[in-house]
Parts: sequence; C-alpha cells; structure tokens
Amino acid sequence: MCVEPNGSGEATSGRDTVTVHIRVFLHPGTDMKATDRIEWNSNTYDIDGEPQRWPDRQAAVNTTSN
Repeated sequence: MCVEPNGSGEATSGRDTVTVHIRVFLHPGTDMKATDRIEWNSNTYDIDGEPQRWPDRQAAVNTTSN
C-alpha cells in the first residue's frame, strides 16, 4: 500500500472541523468498496466515493479517503 497526502479542508460553521484527505494505491486485485475504511499511521480513514480501478493489469487500485 502506498499513501500520499491529497489536501485538507476546514469547516467553520459553528464548530472547528478539519478534514484530511489521502490518496491510497493498493495492490492489483485488492477488494475495496466505498463503504470500507483504511487504517494507516494510527488513523482510520473513510473511503470517499467508489474506488477507481485502472484497466492496466500492472496498475493498482486508487482511492481517496478522508
């Protein structure tokens, strides 16, 4: 698994909330769904949307989490 930062956002409507986004590249064939979570670096991330699957058999599964 390869993880890279993918930005962050801050909502200030009545409370302070910071959302951190990461992009995750997984090994081909990894079963990842939009309802899954990823644990990495002592944090748990929700999957944001349906994971993208690259048609190249050498490519990995790509998903964005927050």
